Amino acid sequence: METHNCSTRDDAATVDERTRELAQNPNNITANTERGIARYRLGDLFGALTDLNRAIAMGLACVDPRIWDRILAMQEAGDLEAAAKTQLRRADAFRCLPRAREYRAHVRRRLGDLLGAVEDYTKLIEDDPTRADLYLCRGVARGELGDADGSLADYTEVISRDPASAAAYYDRARELGIKGDLEGAFADLDKAIELNPAMASAYSNRAILWRRKGGLDAAIEDSTRAIELEPACAAAYVNRSAAWLGRGDLASAEADAQKALDLAPEDLHARAAWRLVQSARGDPVGEAYTSHSCTAPELDLVL
Repeated sequence: METHNCSTRDDAATVDERTRELAQNPNNITANTERGIARYRLGDLFGALTDLNRAIAMGLACVDPRIWDRILAMQEAGDLEAAAKTQLRRADAFRCLPRAREYRAHVRRRLGDLLGAVEDYTKLIEDDPTRADLYLCRGVARGELGDADGSLADYTEVISRDPASAAAYYDRARELGIKGDLEGAFADLDKAIELNPAMASAYSNRAILWRRKGGLDAAIEDSTRAIELEPACAAAYVNRSAAWLGRGDLASAEADAQKALDLAPEDLHARAAWRLVQSARGDPVGEAYTSHSCTAPELDLVL
């Protein structure tokens, strides 16, 4: 999905270099694209969006078929240098447009413009329907939009093209779980873990499903495995705390709830887990909290 191999230092250097180039030529499509990508990687999402929007706007103008009329007119007028430069700019546009659009889609999703992200991913898929990773990205954005059916269709498409994609099985399990298809979600999480046994979040999500089915021992086992793989996973501690609570082991439930709070003090699920334990111990604050809430913190399946 959104991966890269450049270091922060490399990206910062790219921003500096491309900024100098753009000072000389603001209409440089390549420089706008590369600075936008570097800014995205550095976390400057609004700066990235500005650069990528500009690159795409210029690129679309250059790939407009009518540009050939201008090139021919230049050649007929004997301005061969201008014609050559225009053709080079057109070639740059064809090369840069897909990258600029892909990173703009990532930026839009990060900024919460999910409809824009889906629009960009869809255009990229239309241009290159062989890229399974684009279906995966669009599936995530559609899921965040609440389009469960569209999201499931995208994940299923990824699996048909890349049956070894643990991420696709994992993400599809999330949507199936939200729709209430626990068996389908179990099957997909089992497959994700088979393909990637080190995926901590898959064990954590499967633990949530076990809790929903009343399999507390299995939930504790999967939560423990998630913690072994990712010791800073607060959600796994929350889930295991709830499972311990269901078994009546207040000491273990309290220890895990406290650990979740230590890892994520502002997390609502961690706070709920701690209050539920206090309620079980007879604490009036915890009892007041649980009098109008569920009997166990119900985590969403995470991305």
